[in-house]
Amino acid sequence: MDARSRFWLQLQNVLGRLGLIFVAPFYFLIVRLMNYRIRNLRELRRQCSSELDSHRGPWIICANHLTMIDSFLLSYASFGFIRHFTHYKQIPWNLPERSNFQNNIFLAVLCYLSKCIPVDRGGSREKMKKTLDQCIYLLRHGHAVMIFPEGGRSRTGRVDKDNFSY
Repeated sequence: MDARSRFWLQLQNVLGRLGLIFVAPFYFLIVRLMNYRIRNLRELRRQCSSELDSHRGPWIICANHLTMIDSFLLSYASFGFIRHFTHYKQIPWNLPERSNFQNNIFLAVLCYLSKCIPVDRGGSREKMKKTLDQCIYLLRHGHAVMIFPEGGRSRTGRVDKDNFSY
C-alpha cells in the first residue's frame, strides 16, 4: 500500500475515533428507537469480549449477510457502549458496497466515521487489490475486519458456498 493510501486510511481511523463521541450514541439510540432485540445480549457481549481478549492480534470476522445493516447490528451485539471507546481497535472495519450509501452525504459521512472501506461490486482488479491491501494493512496493525464472504445478502439465511465473491 502506498504512502498516500496509508495516510488517508490512518486519517479515517483518527477521525472515526474522534467522531465516536457522536456516532456511538447515535447507533445505540437507533437500535432503541427501531426496537431491535437481541436475545441474551449481555451473555453474547461477554462471550465476544472473552474471545477478543484471549487473542490480542487482528481478527477477520466472517458473517452471513441477511440485511443492509448487518455490520452495524453485529458491532452493536458484540460490543457494549463503553467498549466502543475502550477497545476501538476491536470494532471491525467493514466493506460495504459503495452504491448503497455514497449517494447520501449523511450516510457517506456516517460510514466513513464508522470504519467503512467502500467496495465497488464488479469493480476493476486494481480497485479490488487496493481494498485488500487496506485490509491487510489494518490487520497487520491489529485492527479487526468484518467481511461477508458471499459479497451480497443471503435470501435463504444460508451461506452460498458455490457463489461467494472473496
